[in-house]
Amino acid sequence: MAKCEYLNPSGSIKDRIAAHIVDCAEQDGRLKPGDTLVASTSGNTGAAVAMVAAIRGYGYIAITNAKCSQEKRDSMAAYGGKLIVAQDGLAADHPEHYVNLEATLCARRSDYFPINQYENPDNPGAYYQTLGPEIWRQTGGGVTHFIAGGSTGGTVTGTGRFLKEASRGRCKVLMPDPVGSVMLGAYHGDGTAVVIGALAAKSYAVEGVGKDSVPGCVDFSIVDAMLSVTDKQCFDMCLRLSREEGLLTGGSSGLNMHAAVELSGRCKPGAVIVVVLPDSGVKYLSKIYSPAWRRSKGFETQEDEADAPAGADTDADAGAARDPQRDANLARVSSAFKLSGTSNTDQLLNVVDK
Repeated sequence: MAKCEYLNPSGSIKDRIAAHIVDCAEQDGRLKPGDTLVASTSGNTGAAVAMVAAIRGYGYIAITNAKCSQEKRDSMAAYGGKLIVAQDGLAADHPEHYVNLEATLCARRSDYFPINQYENPDNPGAYYQTLGPEIWRQTGGGVTHFIAGGSTGGTVTGTGRFLKEASRGRCKVLMPDPVGSVMLGAYHGDGTAVVIGALAAKSYAVEGVGKDSVPGCVDFSIVDAMLSVTDKQCFDMCLRLSREEGLLTGGSSGLNMHAAVELSGRCKPGAVIVVVLPDSGVKYLSKIYSPAWRRSKGFETQEDEADAPAGADTDADAGAARDPQRDANLARVSSAFKLSGTSNTDQLLNVVDK
């Protein structure tokens, strides 16, 4: 089952935390009329915060980096506030890293309110109070597996905690992670980012999931297993969803659905797998759904497209040897194995009932 969170008003799952964080801040007096909301974001939270700001009469500043798609930049600016685009590829502790700029701006002015989505406990709290109960109710309490990647960690932590409590531990939580993110190494290590080697932060193309540092919102004790996924696997799955299922989704949805397909072949009959589809593919028409962009990144060759029969999914059928991150992923999984004695296959078995 897919939870189509891209149907929320601003086009993503982040509407949940934007409304909840602002509600909590208003209720306890931290946010006052005339204040400006400031959010560091890979795009979706910025658009959600901008929408809430417009509805409630606040100003807003959204801070993202150059990796953010043009469609998401335009959506953040469309509500009338300010958009700052920081340099991409900076170290997580660099003062001009987009996440750090939020704190810097808010320290200068008392009427700037930090959304602080990566550290704010109201982030997982939003999912604990909304998404978790919705999934439980909509599956009649039958959900056995929940799948969500993590950027802030709010979705997987808040939703996963609720489902585990409601099911008395029966529901298992699988968290896929893109190659280049530090989450996998932190999960298999001591909870902090690995800084050297295959598990250290690297550049990757999928947006809005994974991270170059470990956010305070993520609680790895909720996660039963993690699965390492390449950019190409994410984008190939996006194309399958659009062409075979009529679901136009973003890269994090491809990540989550790839993990769901991998898991489904190993589950017993009767398992109820719920996978989150966080945002819309409309936000990535210039990237994921552009053959020219995919070719420029090595996810597809012109020959692949030209040689394919009419109607064929050339992207999904492209061989693993053409995956630019394949070798990096093998090294990454191998490094995780050395830390924890587990592999991608073993991780899947961790969430399958014996």
